[in-house]
Amino acid sequence: MPSSLPLQLVGTIVHGNPARSVATILVRNKNEQIPVKVEGDLDGMAVITKIERAKVIFRNNATRALEYIEMKDDSKISFGAPVAKQNGEVMQKSETEFELKRDDVNKLTQNLPALLQDARAVPRMGPNGTIECFSLADIREGSIYTKLGLKRGDCIKSVNGEKIDSPGKAMDMYNALRSGSSQIQIGIDRGGRDENMNYSIQ
Repeated sequence: MPSSLPLQLVGTIVHGNPARSVATILVRNKNEQIPVKVEGDLDGMAVITKIERAKVIFRNNATRALEYIEMKDDSKISFGAPVAKQNGEVMQKSETEFELKRDDVNKLTQNLPALLQDARAVPRMGPNGTIECFSLADIREGSIYTKLGLKRGDCIKSVNGEKIDSPGKAMDMYNALRSGSSQIQIGIDRGGRDENMNYSIQ
């Protein structure tokens, strides 16, 4: 049943192994976003039982009933049209060097659910079973990913030197863009070659 708890699903990263899937949920009465995994505690209100692409199912601690929250259709599309029409937010100085204005970054990243719909990040597993990087698939043309020079098949390995080896850390690129930092570096594997994408935010 739909939940009446003060929760809003912001986005999900669904892994082939359900235990590694992660969801970001807004606790509305605290205005706080928290990442959660299956069997994880949801701010004392519930325990997560399943994470899907646009839906999270959990057991309400008070009623013991199974409830769910999901991303609304309007939240998925509200950000899409403006981004496709906008031009000039990003100045590309070279293949791996970019300049952006802080106001434009804030505008392009203001709707996380839509950003998660604009590309699909698939974990690439190493021989020892750990995540090597997150490969970008199905990137929407005109999205922030293409504006940042990222291409389908690019595998994101690090953000500002921090290795991206878990679904939770896959959110680091978004957090870095929103953090107010003036310099951001995203390490990628592009066709078997390591490259650093450098962004100067003014």
